[in-house]
Amino acid sequence: SYIENSRTKQQMPHYFQFYENFIANKERLNIQQAVKNLSIPYLIVHGSEDPTVNLQEAKNLHSWNTLSELHTIKNANHTFGSSHPWKEKRLPNHLKQVLEKSIVFVNK
Repeated sequence: SYIENSRTKQQMPHYFQFYENFIANKERLNIQQAVKNLSIPYLIVHGSEDPTVNLQEAKNLHSWNTLSELHTIKNANHTFGSSHPWKEKRLPNHLKQVLEKSIVFVNK
């Protein structure tokens, strides 16, 4: 099957081999188990209006490990208001919030 890249309109292939590889490595590629096994603090930042990844996915990551910190950016989309290439001199407000939150988290 193919998924359309919303920015470029390119049809991105999802080959059957991806599925076969996942099944062959199901235990190793289990996100919930990997998150539960993390022994270091980690930050999850998610936009409340992300049309690509549902906010519940971020909440799941947070619930699976007490060392996590979840920060939701109100009204932010999947790219936090940015695009590629970014030609402006200033970061979009939502991406600036991600950067600020990340700096505070790293400096704890």
